Amino acid sequence: MTIKTARGVASRIDLDRLRTQASKLGVFPRADTSQLTELALALKRVTAQYEEKAAQFDKKQGELEDVQARLAGLETEVSGRRIGGRPIAGHDPNSIGAQAVKSDLFAQFVRNGAQGKVKIEINASALTSSPGTAGSLIAPDRQTDIVQLPRRPLRLRQLLAPGTTNSDLVQFPRMTGRSDSAEAVSEGAAKPQASLSWELAEARVSTIATWIPASRQILQDVPMLQSMIDNELRYMVALEEENQILFGDGSFANLDGIVPWATAFAAPYDVAGGETDLDVILQAKAQVETTSQLPCDGIVMNPLRWARILSMKDGEGRYMSPGGAFSSGPGAVWGLPVIESLSIDDDHFLIGAFRPAAQIIDRQATTLYISDSHADFFIKNMIVLLMEERVALALKRPDGVVFASFPTGTGT
Repeated sequence: MTIKTARGVASRIDLDRLRTQASKLGVFPRADTSQLTELALALKRVTAQYEEKAAQFDKKQGELEDVQARLAGLETEVSGRRIGGRPIAGHDPNSIGAQAVKSDLFAQFVRNGAQGKVKIEINASALTSSPGTAGSLIAPDRQTDIVQLPRRPLRLRQLLAPGTTNSDLVQFPRMTGRSDSAEAVSEGAAKPQASLSWELAEARVSTIATWIPASRQILQDVPMLQSMIDNELRYMVALEEENQILFGDGSFANLDGIVPWATAFAAPYDVAGGETDLDVILQAKAQVETTSQLPCDGIVMNPLRWARILSMKDGEGRYMSPGGAFSSGPGAVWGLPVIESLSIDDDHFLIGAFRPAAQIIDRQATTLYISDSHADFFIKNMIVLLMEERVALALKRPDGVVFASFPTGTGT
């Protein structure tokens, strides 16, 4: 209602009251000037009161329209269109704000001029992990365990005879010949003379090492990280050691590996029917034991090939391996322990009398060095973590190890 409207209403009400009052007095308005003057003054007072109320009403109406406009904008923001000029990602239409502006209590509060206070119950089931509800209040669970890359098991060293040295060159006498001259002799006859031949063999000490840079602060702040780096570097050195033991070519700083030095496979007998993996392994075992006269003590093969051998079945579909799928003992074939190694490919295997044929000799055990003496690391608060070992491989009996291939085109 505007002020002009309020004044018109007030004038009509006051004139009606004036006529009614004049009738009660029993006089016409023109007959008593004092009474009319009194009534006119009363009319002005009433009109002034109505004008004041109307002005207050207009002011409240303007404030209400402003509140409605702001609430409409708020509802638009809560609906997920924009907040702070930026779109809301993953908006939840059932957020706390959305429930508030859609409630009947909120609508009634607006209709009452947005005065006083209102209590709005929020559905607890709507408090989800989305950003619009309680998501920002949920602290992430930070796990401190580092997920590391897998490490292959390294067990080849356990097949070899261990040893130590204090020098950078290991020399050892190796027998190369022996005359089989012993015989039975009669009384008084001359005895046959025996002869032996030797050679001086040697094995150079090689250094296997790796390093990684790190900041001094991160190692101080996260002690577990230092331990993790230590173990990773140790594993890298051990992995390279296994590769050197198998395939080192003896050039530069490389070890003399077993595979280049081992005896080539030559079947000592023929197999009736088609050859299988087990047949070739048995032939290689016989070759080692008849040529070197040393009993075999192990076989090295790829895990995939070993799995194929374990899956072999007889004519009735039964697994041929002792214990079948439920055997818990260590793997063995033809009485020899199987050392699985990913360092050797799926098509080959190594078999032999490893302990008498080869020796791993440690000059320096695997050692970790930490230093800032590298380039400009000192002024940058950087350090070097260096892991290294010094080791030699003495190959004593080349005929004691055979490197062979599995048969092709025959499966297992």
